[in-house]
Amino acid sequence: MARTKQTARRSNGGKAQGRVSITDPGKLKIRIPAQTVRAHVDVSSPHEVKNDFCVLCRDGSENLVIFTCDECPRVICTRCIDVPSNYIEELKKMDVKFRCVLCHTALMKKLNDQTPYYASILTSYPQSFTHYILQGFFRNAQPVLPFFLPVRVQLETSKRSEISASHILIIHFKLVDHVTTGSPVDIIHQFLAPYFPYGGLRKLDVVFDLGTSSKVKGYNEQCMELAKDVVEQDHYKSVCIVITTHTDDDRGDPFIGRKKGDKSGYVSASVPEFLNVLFKPWQDAITRAKDTTMFFMGCGAIVNNTESFRDLRLSVLNSKLSSAIAFTAPHFQPSFTCHLVVAFAEHVLIEGFPLREAFPEILGHSYRLGMHTDIILMTRSETNGAATLQCTRYAWSHATARPWGSLLPLQCPQCGCITKWNFSRDSNKSIFVCSYKDCGRGRGTKNLPPKRYILQCPEGAKRLIPGKRHNAGWLEVPLDFSQPNKVTKFSDM
Repeated sequence: MARTKQTARRSNGGKAQGRVSITDPGKLKIRIPAQTVRAHVDVSSPHEVKNDFCVLCRDGSENLVIFTCDECPRVICTRCIDVPSNYIEELKKMDVKFRCVLCHTALMKKLNDQTPYYASILTSYPQSFTHYILQGFFRNAQPVLPFFLPVRVQLETSKRSEISASHILIIHFKLVDHVTTGSPVDIIHQFLAPYFPYGGLRKLDVVFDLGTSSKVKGYNEQCMELAKDVVEQDHYKSVCIVITTHTDDDRGDPFIGRKKGDKSGYVSASVPEFLNVLFKPWQDAITRAKDTTMFFMGCGAIVNNTESFRDLRLSVLNSKLSSAIAFTAPHFQPSFTCHLVVAFAEHVLIEGFPLREAFPEILGHSYRLGMHTDIILMTRSETNGAATLQCTRYAWSHATARPWGSLLPLQCPQCGCITKWNFSRDSNKSIFVCSYKDCGRGRGTKNLPPKRYILQCPEGAKRLIPGKRHNAGWLEVPLDFSQPNKVTKFSDM
């Protein structure tokens, strides 16, 4: 059927002034300041299943008729399929069914057959060929139109894509007094906004300070009220959570706020305590959504430290998140992820692909990010009621700058030269030798051979095609935690 300038620090690591417990209520007297919870709200419309934009041109217009497929959420407009004006009113009738171009091609693939789209009317069909008359517009298993209609455009997306109108909630948790200028969260919201002209997209900025038990109580009181409003107002199919904070360089603990009356530094807490407190008011919104993805925009200590990484994985499972993404750079800069989060929004939130399936394509937009950080992807799955977490590390591999995803020093640590490394290959090993002819000689020490590094492909690594360059590309490395003390990062050189 149819329907009408101060140079504030940008990296997120450092030393916490101390580690505190935030789950012991203690004496709860001081409320968290009201301004630490801020919200940007779009008025949400009632839940709409069908897409709002044509799947072929990814556009819409007030002057076009949009046909909604009766077998999927997709819609197609009259700019993309040529429907004569004298048939429009007939096709709008409630008893007319419509199968879109993509459902048609999917059926043809399943049947291993081919047939014209909008098949011509024939007086009779063999029973085995009944499916031929169910393409395009039909009524009572008979085509409405006596001819096929031209499809005017090329498909700009995958044949499995849609232009989803399912409602999306974005929650940005920000450490108090932490500068987030150029935040990818603002960019993802601006990218998504044109897809929701009638509402259904909501972004909340939640600034947290959990440095004392009294501040924790205040946070819970205010966020419980806000979260209740969110749940009552709309049913969000997708929830995107972004946490922007620092992490302790040694322990990997997230920074949670400041102590009472202390503006000189932050305190940290263990990963489970932090996420339990942070998510507690929002648990209903998280569990009601079909998919909830968390981006942890903090420095890599949280995943480079064995204990904090284990705690992070357990917290992802216990919080019932569908997936989580974290970064390994010791001095991570969130603004560098803008291409990644926009590609995530396009492929996952709009086109509807599962995150793990779409992730190689998402990385294909983000090869420059790979020179800054590796990426950890965690996705949840359930088998017979038991939840498991699949973890994968993605590393940018460059033949001379990041061989097999490992950093090659800019300066030789033995002779001090800013050197060009002499490169050779032995099977799947890369060998780099300092090019300075006197490397390892003189300076009153015993002569040593030139500095050498031998690097090899990580076990189980797979080269990805998206984003591949002449001498560089992404590596996909599965992480195996079956061995208690297994090192998850690439071998030091």
